[in-house]
This record gives sequence, C-alpha cells and structure tokens, in this order.
Amino acid sequence: MVENIIKKRRSIVCFDSKEVENEILRKLFEMAKWAPSAFNRQPWRFIVGKNNSETYHKIFSALEQGNQIWAKNAPVLFTTIAETINHQRNTSNRYAWHDSALAFANLTFMATSLGLYVHPMAGFSSQSLIDGFKIPSGFEPVTVAALGYKSDCSNVPESVAERDSKERTRKSLSEFVFSDNWNSPFKF
Repeated sequence: MVENIIKKRRSIVCFDSKEVENEILRKLFEMAKWAPSAFNRQPWRFIVGKNNSETYHKIFSALEQGNQIWAKNAPVLFTTIAETINHQRNTSNRYAWHDSALAFANLTFMATSLGLYVHPMAGFSSQSLIDGFKIPSGFEPVTVAALGYKSDCSNVPESVAERDSKERTRKSLSEFVFSDNWNSPFKF
C-alpha cells in the first residue's frame, strides 16, 4: 500500500556498499518519468554515477564535507537538474523545481518499495556540478542524492550513525493545512 511506503521512507546515512543493479536503476528512473508536470514539459534531468566511476567522483566532489563523511559509502550518487527555461517560448518555467521534485518523489517511493534508501542533500556546490558536467544555461541542479541499501552503521563515525536511529517526527496538520486565513487550521 502506498501509505506504508510513504511512511517507511527515510533519509539514512548508513549505506552499504552493495551494488545497485542497472535493472533496478532503470525501474527507478522509469517511475520518475511518470511524474506529473506543468504542460507535460517534464523538466527533470538526472546525472547518475555508480561507485568508482568518473561521474560518481564528480558528484561526490561537489558535496560539502559533512555529507562526504557518510555519502562515500553509498553505491550510487545522482543529481536532479531542473530545466528552468521554457525553451519554446524563451520564458521562465517557474514550476520546474516543483515538477522535478515530483519526479524525485516517484523515484524515492519506488526505491523504498524495493528495499532501497534515497537521501537527498542540499549541501553541495551547484557551480561544481554545472562546470563538471557542462550543464547548459537554463538548467539548474536541484539536489544531489545518495542511493543504496542500509548498513549496520559500522562504516561511519558514531556521531553520524546516531542520525539513523533518531525517531522521525513531522509537524501536525494544523501547522501547515489552513482554511479561511493564513495560520487558521483547516478543520478535518
């Protein structure tokens, strides 16, 4: 059931180095493909690197040091890139990040259903990715993510491993679902 998959999803920091097969990666990106997008523009792009590849090392090098500590164990790193310009009209595509996030979410939920974990990261250098992959104007890196199977946390410092055992918490619905006025909770 979809509800269980959504609730099971976690951004772990303890990755096992076990390879993620290309057929599984194909399934994940196939699900990303089916995300909704404004005017069906499908503005998402992904650059995928498997461990020990040049692509993996370029993505890894773009990460901030705090993410490198644990992300180095993930067998797959990838970046999501949004096409922020509607090239047919030469106008801004203000929905590009939203639509790219929907594709990322589809991929994440498919990964969770297959026993994999995806950890999106904001701590990276966009310019490093743009330069390293020759990303053209009109496209912007949105996030970098680590992908793989969970490990027992023996491959990361204890201070990092503690993050994997923390209870997941979320805001109450009254904090973000409104009616009538801003901050006036919707009555379910």
